[in-house]
Amino acid sequence: MNFKYQRPRKLDIEELTPNYGRFTAEPFERGYGMTIGIGLRRVLLSLIEGAAITAIRIDGVLHEFSIIPGIYEDVLNIILNMKTVPLRLNGDETQVLRINKTGPGEILSGDIITDNAVEILDKNVHLAYMEDGAKFQAEMIVKRGIGFKISDQNFDESLSVDYIPVDANFNPVEKVNYTITPSRVGKTTDYEKLIIEVWTNGSVSPKDTLARAGKILRDHLVVFIDYQDKDKHKASSEPESGINIESKTEYLEKTVESMGLSVRALKCLKRLGVDYIFELVEKSEHELLNSKNFGKKSLEEIISKLIEYDLGLGQRLPESLRLEYRERYLKKENNIEVMED
Repeated sequence: MNFKYQRPRKLDIEELTPNYGRFTAEPFERGYGMTIGIGLRRVLLSLIEGAAITAIRIDGVLHEFSIIPGIYEDVLNIILNMKTVPLRLNGDETQVLRINKTGPGEILSGDIITDNAVEILDKNVHLAYMEDGAKFQAEMIVKRGIGFKISDQNFDESLSVDYIPVDANFNPVEKVNYTITPSRVGKTTDYEKLIIEVWTNGSVSPKDTLARAGKILRDHLVVFIDYQDKDKHKASSEPESGINIESKTEYLEKTVESMGLSVRALKCLKRLGVDYIFELVEKSEHELLNSKNFGKKSLEEIISKLIEYDLGLGQRLPESLRLEYRERYLKKENNIEVMED
């Protein structure tokens, strides 16, 4: 006999702005409102993708403890101010922002020179004060990512030595609260209502962040679904991570050069005979680290890039898909060789 249990049928939006959302869902069985609330809060504060400044170059500065003539703040404080600028990255490509200003006056986030690829969401963030005649020129690298990365993790070998890697908080979610209140179904009043509030920096809608968090939780739970339900949930075509590998064809078909990896990481992959992303995702971390000159930084860089495509290492491609890719690209390479002759 299948016993029925209460669960929410829809999400109610009580309030929604670009920076704040208040949502309710009911009814939950007793204890399950808190179970779901804790899980959603955890994911919202750690795994939502966003953009952040990862490296900064200032003319005439080689390290963060320098002082710039004519600028009131030292470099360390300028960097701290730059890291607070909320921004939205439209697309997956790494972007470079610039500032070029002459004093006197205040340098604000609105002075950052950008294009349609990056939006500065608050143009009034204070960066520094300048004396008369002072000059300030800087470049900032903006990348996509998840969670928080310390400066060492943001070190990029492809950048010039005068770039200073900085700590980066990619998460657009600033705060999450959840509350559990009683809920009624018919005459029964011992059910729960989940009220969840989400604050963001404005780069992503609170509603979208909640939807992404729900998807991430679902993907983590796929592995626990009973084998009898595999066809229903399409788990037979998914790797252990819960990623539907067959739905990622547009990324799997790309070359590893298209990932924007550093020269060092790219050379290591080429040495392993990895030319396409569908070949890369089948490699394990152990295989990569055991190859010649392949270090942890290159591994972290590759994993970070794959996460942007919702992919990972150690995936298992269905045999039919693997053969299809290999046959397709053998033909493609042969055609290229014929054209070159």
